[in-house]
This record gives sequence, C-alpha cells and structure tokens, in this order.
Amino acid sequence: MQRKTFKTSDGDQLSYISAGRGKPIVLLHGWSQSAEQFKYQIPVFAEHYHTIAVDLRGHGESEKVSFGYRISRLSKDIQELIGALQLEKPHLLGHSMGCAIIWSYLDLFGLDEIDQLVLVDQSPLGTLRSHWNAQEIAESGTVFTAEQLNAAVHTLENGNAEELTRNILTSMVTPAMSTEQFEWIVECNQRLPRALAKPTVGNRYDAAIQPSSYGLARSNCQDSSANPDYWWQKKYYSVAIAGLNQSKHS
Repeated sequence: MQRKTFKTSDGDQLSYISAGRGKPIVLLHGWSQSAEQFKYQIPVFAEHYHTIAVDLRGHGESEKVSFGYRISRLSKDIQELIGALQLEKPHLLGHSMGCAIIWSYLDLFGLDEIDQLVLVDQSPLGTLRSHWNAQEIAESGTVFTAEQLNAAVHTLENGNAEELTRNILTSMVTPAMSTEQFEWIVECNQRLPRALAKPTVGNRYDAAIQPSSYGLARSNCQDSSANPDYWWQKKYYSVAIAGLNQSKHS
C-alpha cells in the first residue's frame, strides 16, 4: 500500500492510496473524511482489484487550497485522476458525499469510461423541500431541512465546529464503536480545516441528483443501503466485492 500524489489542472495536489493489482476501483470518502478511513476495506479490495482511495481536495493529506470545493469540481478532480493514472473503465465506490461526487461525474462526463458503481449510505437528495408531504419526504431520504443546513454552515463558521462535527459523526456510526476508534475518526475529519468544511457541506447537501443521472446510476450500480454495524468493518465491503464479481456473470 503506497501513498502517492497527483496534481489537478487547477494546481491542487491530491494525495491517494494505491494498493493491489487488477481491475481498478476508486474509493471516494464522505464529507470531511479521508482515504485512511477505508483502512479496513483497502486490503480486502486489494486482493481482487487495483484499489485507489483518494483524499478529496483539502481532505486528509491533500493540499489545503482555498478554492474548488464545489461538488462539480471534486468530480472533475476524479475525472482527471482517472485519466492521469490511465485507469481503464474503473469501478467507482462512493460513501455519503462520495456518492454526490459520482452523480456529478455522471452529469458531466457520462458512464462511457466507468464500469460499475457502488453507492453507500446516501440518498439522492440531501435537503428536503418545504412543500413536500410526508410520503415525498420519506421517499426522498433527505436528512436536513434548509434551516438545519444553514445552521450547520453557520456553526462551522462561527460556532463550535468540533462539537458539530462530533454530533454528525455520532449519527453515522454504530453505538458499539469503541471510544478509541471514534476519536480516530474525529481526528481524520479534523484534517479538513473547519473553514474549508463549511463550503463543502453547503454545496454537498444543496446538490440534487439529476433524473438522467439517477437512471444511469440505477442501471449500473450495486445496491448498497449501508448497515451502520458494518460500515467501519471488513464485512460490509466484502459484500460490495461479491456484488461487483457477481455483476460480471449476471
């Protein structure tokens, strides 16, 4: 497993982990997280695939530039990385915001250069609309009202950003997680400066998946409704591996 770097067309240096050989799969983490948080999955994937886990712009060990934190730019970063590494029709796996980046990729670049998708723990839309009825809210899978999103952005800028980060992370993981592991996750998240976390979370939840992309994603992905008890463990992504392998024979 090696750490490498790649420079984007607008001059940002991204860090990524590369391991294994074979068919490429690119792992995209969620908001404020890092490639290192795939540490349990990378060795398992690397038994079957050339596995690339990217620290998104400003996250993890990537350069902390002050620009380019829109979802569309993050998807452009991935498109450029795929081209620079000459990855032939890679699989894409996204967790949380990583899914939003994949959907933006589909809008901008299509699926011609991508094989399979694995979408983990992300609804098609993150911010509910005030005029929706209860059924529409349930079907959308939204997690924030516009007011809650604005409050989160304000807290990241002016309030107790670490407390907000901890509250968000607590909602994402199983209660059985050890304190030591949870604190490690918090530390990984804090590598993205909170000032840079603000525009990223705002753009991430304000972006809706387009109907055309949703159709493409449904036809070309393995369903991965995340079980929080498996998210930080090898078992969950072993299921994803099985899904990718099985898709070749179905």
